[in-house]
Amino acid sequence: MFLSRRPPRWYARQGIALEVLRTIDLKAITVNPVAPRSHQFDSHQLRELIEAAVGTVPVLDVLDPSYLALAS
Repeated sequence: MFLSRRPPRWYARQGIALEVLRTIDLKAITVNPVAPRSHQFDSHQLRELIEAAVGTVPVLDVLDPSYLALAS
């Protein structure tokens, strides 16, 4: 489920309980630190911040040269 208009707290305040029927086994998260026609984030710093938030799930920038070393 994607909640793009309202956060989960909004549904809770409405008395709606969101539940998971089946969990997924998340293998990795990919990031793109470049926003088209806009700004760019430091790839390493972005991945570190996301890794700190999600725990043990690998965070990969598929355009970063360090990712290519993992693929070999």
